[in-house]
Amino acid sequence: MKEGKSNSGKKRISVDPNETYDLCIIGGGITGACVFWDATLRGLKVLLIEKNDYASGTSQATSKMIHGGLRYLKNAEFGLVRESLRERSILGKLTPHSIQPLGYLLPVYNLKNRIVLKIGLTMYDILGFDRNKILGSDNLIPGHSFISKERTISEDPNIPRDGLLGSFLYYDYSNINPERHTSEFIFSAKKRGGRAYNYTELISAEKISNLFQLEIKDKLTGETTKVNSKTLLNSGGPWADFIDGMLKVTDTKHLIRSKGIHIITRKLTGKHTYIVQTNDKKHMFVIPWRNLTIIGTTDTIYGDHPDKFKVNKNDIEELIKEINEYTNFSVSMEDVRSYYGGLRPLVEESGATTLNTYQASRKTEIVNHKENGVEGFFTALGGKYTTSRHLAETAVDMICEFLPGKWKKCETRITPLDSGKFSDVPSLIKDLKNK
Repeated sequence: MKEGKSNSGKKRISVDPNETYDLCIIGGGITGACVFWDATLRGLKVLLIEKNDYASGTSQATSKMIHGGLRYLKNAEFGLVRESLRERSILGKLTPHSIQPLGYLLPVYNLKNRIVLKIGLTMYDILGFDRNKILGSDNLIPGHSFISKERTISEDPNIPRDGLLGSFLYYDYSNINPERHTSEFIFSAKKRGGRAYNYTELISAEKISNLFQLEIKDKLTGETTKVNSKTLLNSGGPWADFIDGMLKVTDTKHLIRSKGIHIITRKLTGKHTYIVQTNDKKHMFVIPWRNLTIIGTTDTIYGDHPDKFKVNKNDIEELIKEINEYTNFSVSMEDVRSYYGGLRPLVEESGATTLNTYQASRKTEIVNHKENGVEGFFTALGGKYTTSRHLAETAVDMICEFLPGKWKKCETRITPLDSGKFSDVPSLIKDLKNK
């Protein structure tokens, strides 16, 4: 969607070079979108630019889940899991039309595994004790349960049966269309006065006196425009270190890029997601989606420039080989209807040489570049799609503290997007029928 494109030859980007923004956001993925929404609600004058389409990078490459991060319990990241579960509920309240409960099957093949999973899922339920407090009726999340071998097989006949004792069933959310979900934050902010332009690239940035002076380029027309802003937020995801480089700052945190791909195949599973554990303790998901199946994801280090990222045939063949090794689906290249992929920006201490990106933390870092001598410049690194709203709240708190004046408190916990102003879908349908 190339917003603002005009067939009359008029300028697509309407920015007065003499006006000054309170905040300019570089990057229109879920992080930038949530910051844009939060800052606009607080009364800041905000501009967001994205060099491609909104949510076209990491945000479109998810497994289409809003989840609490069950596997992070293994690393004792209780704070991250609690935050994720809380944010899962908030998104269920604010965007009830975009997400829906989805069951996950964890097959059990030995007693030790059953005990370990029981402990983990019990902790998951405890940390999400208030998961249904603010939700509408069709987005409620049940607690976990153990189901028999027979029911497990009836739910998914392709689960390997040798030694199967049964399976645990727990629930998170499916994010039906992450690209649309992300864009809704941007569109809602624009209706409240924020400005956003896709296909608009940052060409240069420098701080002169108390203002950031940016040169931006409309990739559709080739026109360039000057922009002034009091603060600058880098939410470039896998491109974040390149944006930092424009302002000549060196982070104490190191950005590692992880490559993840998914394939979309013929329908392979029932109504629940089947979680596959590999011999090297990684997990893959076989996910029902629109009468098709999503399989993924991979998680490997990526060392090239993010602009050069693409999914190749070898990536797809390796994923097919791996899923066939651990399941009875017998997936072939002919089964693949589509595929997608992206890069995850992960945070490590500077100088780290982490190669196991699957084990790397999904923690969030917001870097205040005051330490680098560039006051008013902030970079958001790492994090998860699910926790982006909270990341944005923290970032905008820091920005408002820096800016002169008194600003509103965060309202994004309780303010639904324009497209989600109803408690649940059944209530919406009922209201529409009564009109």
